[in-house]
Amino acid sequence: MKNSSLVNILRKFTPKEMKEFREFINSPFFNKNKNVIKLYDIIKKAYPKLEDDKLNKEKVFAKLFPGQKYKDSTMRLLMFYLYEAAEKYIVFQKMLSDNFSVKEKLLTSLRERDLLKESQRVAREIEAEFKKTSLKDEAYFMNRFLYDFEYLNLLDIIHIGKYEKYLTKNHTESALRNLTYYYLARALKFYTIIINTQKLLNVEFDFKFFEKIINSINIDDFSDSPVIMLYYSTVMALQKPNEEKYYYEMKEYVQKYEKELDLDNLLDIYVNLENYCIRKSRVGKKEFDKELFEIYRLELDKKLYLHHNQMTHHFYKSVVITSLDLKEFEWTENFIEKYKNEVVAEFRDSAYYFCLSRVELKKKNFEKSLEYLSKVRTDEIYMKTETRLMQGVLFYELNLDDPLNSLTDTLRHFFKNQKFIARDRLIFYHDFVKSLSKLNSLKNKKNAFEAEKLKEQIESKDKVFMKKWLVEKTEELLSNNKT
Repeated sequence: MKNSSLVNILRKFTPKEMKEFREFINSPFFNKNKNVIKLYDIIKKAYPKLEDDKLNKEKVFAKLFPGQKYKDSTMRLLMFYLYEAAEKYIVFQKMLSDNFSVKEKLLTSLRERDLLKESQRVAREIEAEFKKTSLKDEAYFMNRFLYDFEYLNLLDIIHIGKYEKYLTKNHTESALRNLTYYYLARALKFYTIIINTQKLLNVEFDFKFFEKIINSINIDDFSDSPVIMLYYSTVMALQKPNEEKYYYEMKEYVQKYEKELDLDNLLDIYVNLENYCIRKSRVGKKEFDKELFEIYRLELDKKLYLHHNQMTHHFYKSVVITSLDLKEFEWTENFIEKYKNEVVAEFRDSAYYFCLSRVELKKKNFEKSLEYLSKVRTDEIYMKTETRLMQGVLFYELNLDDPLNSLTDTLRHFFKNQKFIARDRLIFYHDFVKSLSKLNSLKNKKNAFEAEKLKEQIESKDKVFMKKWLVEKTEELLSNNKT
């Protein structure tokens, strides 16, 4: 029973919800089986961990039906009834938490029962709520459409056959406008996710039809909707990265209209600001390192880095790498310690040691850096890959030629057979390994021509992992060749 769907759902309940759920199943309207209540009371004694050995099905059955022989079908049926009640409870709770949804369904129900006076009263209440809100996101537009459409249905009954009385500009135009705004806000947001997914994973999507729609709109027509303006700028920044004005528009809008955006949209926009800066930095636009650091600090100040009340390991690592590149050493070390326990538990220790390794690398404490790196344990494809690439850097710095040669050979085979890493990122990593191998082969040779050639090759590439370090090492070779 401990790993059943029933126990899994109850494990997610808060203490308040556990109390409310007991009241829920105690109501004959929702549950008429007293044994379901008894089963819940037995399970509740093991809350919150719900890992007690007493949750063994046979033991629970014995408490429910003293003296009776265990019958699995009866036990499974009671568990199913309680689980079904738990599903109904979370739906019921979700619906009641959305005031508009309750009012809109009440308006529809009253109208369907021809309770017109009561319907109009609820309609006035809904309109009053709309006037109070400053948050005009995609949910707001959908709610406005649903209300306008339902109110037109109500007017159709009140003024049956008299179209001039209810097909007025107000609700008719508003319904279509808000549906259009909802579609664009939701579609633009979803499209940014798709573009970022294509850049992260080796997957292709065909969105030519949608792109025709986007390219045909005049964004000035939606100047009264910050969320549409924001996501339009975001899409343009992703589609046309060389036109930096879209990035600065996005940054300006998100700060200007912060109070008119919900938390999910704020988080999403800041992630896109991050991604844009990272990509620009990778192609050599180093001024975006400072931009990225500023974005990170804004997110930390506003606590916009939280996803389900946790910090992702990607964010944690990126902040460290960026701040180290800007030589913000003291700030970086404080950040690593201050935010370690907010990182998602599954990746916490690995991300922590990876970041400490980067700090020690910057300090040129190579053996200490390698020691921290050896503590990284993860199957997450990108951290795992970058850990191995970092090993290559440290093997080079410590003159461990045999381990380095073995590692680069392993990595070449790994990249050749890799199906999940996006093509651009694969090239980003593969070119590093290729350059590192060449760098190592030149380390003990007096060949200024080849060293200069390698430096030019590295600098000519838009995207290479640890490009700055590779360039520094080729410059060291050139300097050694002159002495």
